[in-house]
Formats: sequence, C-alpha cells, structure tokens
Amino acid sequence: MRSSWLRRHCIGKFNYTIPKPPTARWITSNRADQYHHFTTAISSFAITRRPCHLPPHSSWRKTSDKSSSSTRRSISHSVAPFYAEQTVNHKSFRLSLGDEHQTLEEVLELANTHIHVMTPSDMAAVWSRIPRALPKHYRKYKKPTRSGDLTQIESDVRNLLEITTNSVGTFQRKELATIILGMSRVIHGILEARRQKRMNVYQRALCNVFRIDENDLQLQLNSILQPFVTRADEILGEFQPRDLSNLAYSLALIRYDDVTKKRNDDRGGCSSSSMLLQNIADASIGCMDQFSARGICNLVWAFAKLNVSHHQLFQSAGDAVVGMDTLDNFRPENLSNMVWAFAAAHIEHSGLFHKVGDEIGRRDLTSFNPQELTIIVSAYASANVQHLGLFQSIGDAIVSLDNLRSIDPRGIHDIVGAYATVNTQHPAMFERIGNDMVARQYLKYFNLQTLSNIVWAYAT
Repeated sequence: MRSSWLRRHCIGKFNYTIPKPPTARWITSNRADQYHHFTTAISSFAITRRPCHLPPHSSWRKTSDKSSSSTRRSISHSVAPFYAEQTVNHKSFRLSLGDEHQTLEEVLELANTHIHVMTPSDMAAVWSRIPRALPKHYRKYKKPTRSGDLTQIESDVRNLLEITTNSVGTFQRKELATIILGMSRVIHGILEARRQKRMNVYQRALCNVFRIDENDLQLQLNSILQPFVTRADEILGEFQPRDLSNLAYSLALIRYDDVTKKRNDDRGGCSSSSMLLQNIADASIGCMDQFSARGICNLVWAFAKLNVSHHQLFQSAGDAVVGMDTLDNFRPENLSNMVWAFAAAHIEHSGLFHKVGDEIGRRDLTSFNPQELTIIVSAYASANVQHLGLFQSIGDAIVSLDNLRSIDPRGIHDIVGAYATVNTQHPAMFERIGNDMVARQYLKYFNLQTLSNIVWAYAT
C-alpha cells in the first residue's frame, strides 16, 4: 500500500523515478531495519518535496541468507549513508535517545554519527541523556568490551563538547538550560565519585575531557561552562520559570559561584556568576506563581547552596507556597530541601514553616527516608520554629522503624539535638535511639564534643 501511494503521488512530479522496493517476502529479519530506513527516507523526500537522487538499481545486490538456501534480494549497505547525509529524521533521533537502557557508548555513537547535522534541540537531548547513561553505582556497570572503547569514548565526548561550544550562539533558552544542566550533572557525578574514591572507568575517561584531574580544578570547570553561562545571561529575559530554576540548580551542583567568586575577590571585583544569580532572582520574582513545586524548591536550594543572599526572592517563594491550595505536588525531597534552604539562608518565614509542617504531619511518613526526616527536624531547629504536630509525627515514624541502621551517627546527633533545641519531648523516640546506640556501640564514633551535645539533649 505504501509503495502504491508513493508511486501515485511522486512519479511524474519530480525528475527521478522510485525504484520498486523489495516485497515483504524478500525481506529477512536481519534486513528489516534497512528496509525501514529506505521507506522512511523515501517518504520524507516525497512529503517535503525536496529533490533527491536515489541510488540506481545496481546498488541493490543479491546476498545469500545463511538461514535459508534460497538467494534473497536486499538493499546494499551503501544506501544508509547516502540519505543520512541528505536529511535527518529528528523525531526518530530523539526517540533513539529516549531508550533508558542505552549505554554511554551507544549514546555517543548515535550522537557522533549525526554530529554535523544535529539541531540545537538534538544537542540538548544528547547532553541530557549522557548523565543518565553513566553507571550510577561503582560496581553496577558493564566494562568496555574492547581496550580501545575508553579512548573512543574520550574522543567522542571531546568532539561533542567542542562542537557544542562552537555552536553556543545558536542555542535558545530551552536548549541552553538543558545543556548546562546535563554538563553540570556529569561534572557533579565525577566530583562526588572522586571525593568518595569510587570512580569507574567511564568517569575516569570523562575526567580527561573536562580536565578534572588538573590542579587548578575550579578555574578549569569555569572555563568550560563560561561560554554557556555568558550566553544564558544574554538571553535571560527569554527564560521560562523552568529554565530559570534549572539554570540556578545547575550552577549550584558544581558550586559555580564559588569558582568565580574566589577568582574575582582576589582581583577586587564582583563575581560574574553572582551577577547572573541576581539577574535570575530578579526574573523569577515576577513569575513565581508560574513555578512548579520542584522549580521553587530547586531555586531556593540553589541560592542557599551558593550562599547568595536575596531576601526578596525567598520571601516571594515562601509567599507562593503559602498561597497554594494544596502541597500534594511536593515530594518528600522537595519539602526537606525547601525548609533546609530557608534555614540555611537564615530567612524567617513562619507561614512557610507552619504550612509545610502541617503538610508533613498529615502525610504517611513511610514515604520519607531517614535522611529527609533528619534534614527537616534540623531545619526547624535551626530556624527556631516549634511545630508540635510535626515533631510528634516524625518521632513516631522513627520509633516505628524496624531498625535504625539507616540513620548514621551524625543523623542521631542532629535528631536528638533538634528536639532539645525546640524543647519538644518524645520519650519513646529518645529511649529507642538510646538503646540502639548502646547495642550498636555507636559511642566510639563520637568525639567528646558530640557526646556532650547528646548528653545535653537527653538531659534537656
């Protein structure tokens, strides 16, 4: 049917004729992909009315299929590169990148095959996919099958980075925010793995591309992202709320402001990144009601992480949260990060803390992990906000845990200290934590100051 439609609409309207494609009975399983690419190319040229020159019949050759004694006709391998240079099916390219099971080698191979014909949106899709293609755990990854794979990965990423940097002037707000976020996630993952001394072979290869092993690490990261940050500052007025949130979050992931601040403070100047963050804050205040729950949390978290004070931004974000009818869209991670950001930035907003406390108190706290519960009670204690319902619910959740092994010694210290700071009693929780500390011999992990703080908390 497809062949008949092409012949009826195309023959006689262009200066070429369409060769008769192989029928279904000629196509073997290992040739199906080539036939699909052939028909996709023909359809694209026919619909867009772009003239093209199809390969002659001589480019088709007969091959013998090992699974059958009969000789079958198939399309030559020379057809695929022919039309790939003429046009790119960007939707198909984007769908190929959407496969969550792709390895880093497959993503880079797909990108570098189309490197000279990719649109800005395609480049953004590639950089968004690379962090997810990296193995997330030290031992849970597949080693390269050949010794030259790591060298090829390094070469592909370097080539992609170079072309992306040279094309920075063509990126619009969405592509730019996505590329900066992807690069920041890659660098952040490498830095965290390096700090924990658990880097895998892929991260070591990327270290050579981003030169993370050099002594002047911070300035090198700054030079890599500087063209993209400069471009973002130029078109910041076009950024949507999601783009503003992602941009601020990206800078905070690798502490970009600390990089430029250290360099400019030595020169007696002002940090260019701080100026960008100030511009992000000014642009966000006017459209705070359009931010998503995750966008608001990422925005205030980024400013608190970078130690950039902007009281009006935090007040606007807090008012937006208080004005919401429901906080159902806030995940446990969002709630914990938001109250931590307000406490770390020393911003007083009693309405926000009480509304978040009411929301956490009515939820099933089994959806919160112990680290998030620890961050929440510590933030309320740091902000000196007393919320009896919140502390009672979190205390009950800790008592109901099967074991407390998921809470490290530092977390135990922060929890009991938070309850003592806000003068809130929960005897069952304190007894459970005390028995667990003795049974697991946690006391040897505490220094004298920490032990004195824990004893003070129990005495209070």
